[in-house]
Amino acid sequence: QVLSRLTKLTNKEFNLFKKKISEIEKEYYKEYVKENHSGVGFSEAYKHYITSMRHSYISKVHKLVAGWVVLGDKFDKLVNDAQSYNELLHLMHVYGIEMYHIDLRAWKDKFYIIGEVDPVVEAILEGLEEAEKKRKWEGYARLVSLSNEKILQVRDYGHATKVEFKFNGKIKPHTKVYVNYKIPKFIPEWKDRLPGKIKLYGGGEVAVGEFHTIFKHLSDEVKKLFLNIPTDEDFVKL
Repeated sequence: QVLSRLTKLTNKEFNLFKKKISEIEKEYYKEYVKENHSGVGFSEAYKHYITSMRHSYISKVHKLVAGWVVLGDKFDKLVNDAQSYNELLHLMHVYGIEMYHIDLRAWKDKFYIIGEVDPVVEAILEGLEEAEKKRKWEGYARLVSLSNEKILQVRDYGHATKVEFKFNGKIKPHTKVYVNYKIPKFIPEWKDRLPGKIKLYGGGEVAVGEFHTIFKHLSDEVKKLFLNIPTDEDFVKL
């Protein structure tokens, strides 16, 4: 089903994905049988071949895939290097999303912006960058920059966390900034770590929150927020 949505795949690329899916499936069942799993909890084979997400692989995908192009012609290697369904789905997701590529501005060759770079954009991305450095986990960020609103989406944090920033008038140090966020994949026990008013949905698996701050504190508040959003790695550890 995922492959069928990637309509711009060449026959070679489609067959490469299909072959890798089959290889992972065979290895999973082979190791599962060897393991003689008791049926309690997740088997080691399941963790390795289904849910695992290596930080090194995610970083490699984000560095090499851009604008429906795999830099350095490394597509075959990216597919073959995937060790789990989760990693392969991540590659499909990034590669598929990129076919809708539009003119993006790169920020420090790391995050991508649609629209103008201004002090609010800088503050938001600096906060996100600091959080990623501390956690040693890189998300895949896109930011839409409008005159009085910024919309940030970061994949691999809460699956694909969206944060909206709204403010009125010309930005000054004490300008109020209103922040709304949605974390579509969450750990309920982490609720008290999040800022502002929070509501949980879907048995606690989705978190929606809001808070306000002033511009001079915005970068720190973004950092605090992303320090407390589960990454894909956090879910694998559960």
